[in-house]
Amino acid sequence: VPLTEVVEPVDYEEYVSSHPPGAEPGPLRQLLEFPSDDLELLLQERECATIEPPVPEE
Repeated sequence: VPLTEVVEPVDYEEYVSSHPPGAEPGPLRQLLEFPSDDLELLLQERECATIEPPVPEE
């Protein structure tokens, strides 16, 4: 591979989904399995730390 060529990284979850593991069950088996809902987005409101705004209004 030439040093100037851009190489895209492998999408691990997609690769594992399309290539089922041939390994027998063992202590490292859980590394190959992942839940389909392993991503969770949360929106947490933060308290205002000051009473007055830091930038004066013009």
